[in-house]
Amino acid sequence: MAHLKRLVKLHIKRHYHKKFWKLGA
Repeated sequence: MAHLKRLVKLHIKRHYHKKFWKLGA
């Protein structure tokens, strides 16, 4: 269960990173 939470966090981080990248570009 702990690793699942970490995976979700990583996914959200990646999603936000892409969003910010588009905003910054």
